[in-house]
Amino acid sequence: MQSPNSLPLSEHVYYMLNREYFNMLRAEEYISACARLPDTMIIRNDCDRLPDEPLPREVEALLPQPGIDREESLSAKQTLIARKRRRSDLKRIWRLLKHQLQI
Repeated sequence: MQSPNSLPLSEHVYYMLNREYFNMLRAEEYISACARLPDTMIIRNDCDRLPDEPLPREVEALLPQPGIDREESLSAKQTLIARKRRRSDLKRIWRLLKHQLQI
């Protein structure tokens, strides 16, 4: 299978899976980390995935690597939309926490 720029698909896959260029964290790790961002109101935090169609054999052969399953291989991009909480919200939340924890 050739890509539009005439490079074999395996060259693109090698680049995408090369730890020198990418940190190789799973998509769910990014989503989880963003969900824990302090002082933010999360509006959207999810991962768009490619359609679940048969993958070319070249790509399928690379999947048995640790941490890369079929769902992960279809992850295309993560979208995070968040707003920083207003200072007054933080004060209110802190007061509620103090009250609940009886500090």
